Amino acid sequence: IIPDIQGNHADGIAGDQDGVFLRVLESAGAAILMLERDCTGDALFERIASVMRDKDALAKMSENMLSLNKSDPAGLIAAEALRLIGD
Repeated sequence: IIPDIQGNHADGIAGDQDGVFLRVLESAGAAILMLERDCTGDALFERIASVMRDKDALAKMSENMLSLNKSDPAGLIAAEALRLIGD
C-alpha cells in the first residue's frame, strides 16, 4: 500500500517517473495506491488489515511483485544503451 504523498501519481503527469513507477506496480497487482487525501490513519489501517486478512491476495501481490524483478538490471540497461547507440 503506497500513499500518494505528492497528489499527482494517480494523474500520470508527464515526466513524473515516480508516478509512472507506482502505476506499473499497481497495474501489475503488486501494490495498492491511496490518494493522500484518502490516506487517513483509519483508512490506511483498514487497507493494510484487509490485505493481511486475505492470505491469498497477499500471496498474489507478493508473486506479482517478484514477477517484476529483473535478474540482471545492469545488463538490461547496458543492452538498451547499446541498442540506442546503434540506432
